[in-house]
Amino acid sequence: WGKSKGCDFVTKKCNVGNNDEFCFSEDNSEEFCTHDATARGYCAVGSYSSNLPSHQQYFSDPTKGGAVTGLDYCPAVLGYSNRVCLDETLDQGVDEIYGQKYSQHSRCFKSNLVEDLYVAGKASTRCFQFSCSSKGIILLNIVGTTVWCPKDRSAGPADLSSLRGFEGSITCPHASVLGCEGP
Repeated sequence: WGKSKGCDFVTKKCNVGNNDEFCFSEDNSEEFCTHDATARGYCAVGSYSSNLPSHQQYFSDPTKGGAVTGLDYCPAVLGYSNRVCLDETLDQGVDEIYGQKYSQHSRCFKSNLVEDLYVAGKASTRCFQFSCSSKGIILLNIVGTTVWCPKDRSAGPADLSSLRGFEGSITCPHASVLGCEGP
């Protein structure tokens, strides 16, 4: 958490810079991945009875802030207990229409992937099995088909050209987020 973000991560406001550890959505229906991609979650925002200190305000409403007060009211993603990607007991088979798999080798990705019998909606989150190639590229296993994340290891869309029977998209994080190290 905060790895390789430098001193600014600790000394500046959480809404300054590229801090994907935090979220600033007031839409309770929007799903996020936790910072370590181990669970699907939500942006934990709370309302307080009085205005927050000005240096800890991140929303137009000065009484809104992160629900975890120990983070200076910075809103962070909290994982749902019933959407932990690593928890194999959650894999009931019904998630196959989304290409999902809950396992020790699964992580959270932004996605709207769905079997092509259905219509892909707005992006949500999904748990997909992954591995790292020898070159540090994220490889996804979607119901037995290998799908590549960007070959330059950057964050971006997965190449779904080899995947049959599904529509939608998958957004991959930078390979280092999942511990995929290049040569």
